Order: sequence, then structure tokens, then C-alpha cells
Amino acid sequence: MMRLRSLLPSLVGCAALAFLPCIAGCGSPHDATVHGVVTLDGVPLTEGEVQFHSLGSSGTAYGPLREGGAYALGTGSDSGLDPGDYKVTVVATEPMPKDLPAGTTPPIAKLLSPERYGNLDMTPFQFTVAAGDNTIDLALTSK
Repeated sequence: MMRLRSLLPSLVGCAALAFLPCIAGCGSPHDATVHGVVTLDGVPLTEGEVQFHSLGSSGTAYGPLREGGAYALGTGSDSGLDPGDYKVTVVATEPMPKDLPAGTTPPIAKLLSPERYGNLDMTPFQFTVAAGDNTIDLALTSK
């Protein structure tokens, strides 16, 4: 019994060390980042969202459209995504009014991007995302 008590601190320390790689890996950033600019007939789209849908098992990464049509992807609360093959959808809308009276239901935003870009089965965009930094500009056309 005395020998077990003297070994207990060592056993606990070894168990803790065995779990460190798991703890360090939890919530770690992804191996790739994607950013770019979205335009429709050469004009930047500033409201809406870009989604990269994994053709593997990585899930979906998304990013809002911002000033100048810029976007950057993330997954959940993490920035970036896993390398791999992705189909890309874009849904862009008119800006929503900012000064709505309290209790007013906001109007339905008008879709600016052609429907095919927001449909996973119709989108023409498919990309391979490599590890590291990726710039992928998305040039939509109305025709």
C-alpha cells in the first residue's frame, strides 16, 4: 500500500501528460484560410454570405460579404477551414434599412445575386482549397 501511495503522483502526472495533445488540439485553427472579393458584373456585392460546402467531411465554412465585396471564411467560432474540395454558394441581397421603428418587421431583402449561385446543385463554383492562405475571388454574372 505504501508503494502505491508513492507512485500515485507519478501516475497522475503521466495521465495528465497523455491528455495534453488532445487538449492542445481542441479548438485549434484550421490549416487553410480563404478570402476574396465577390462581384456581380464587375460591381462589388456588400450584403449577404459566401458558403464553402465541403465535398468531403469537413462541413461548411461561411463568411459575410463586407464593404468592397470582401469576404473571409470561418467555421463556427474558428477562422479558416480545412484543406479540400468545396462547392461554393453566394447569396447577396440589398442592404436592409437601418432606421426601422421599434417593433417593425423588417422587409424581405431583395435578392441581388442570380439564384443559380445560391443553389448547391446549380452553382458553377467549385474549388480546391490548399493548406495556407487562399485568395478566391468570385465573379458572378447576371447572364
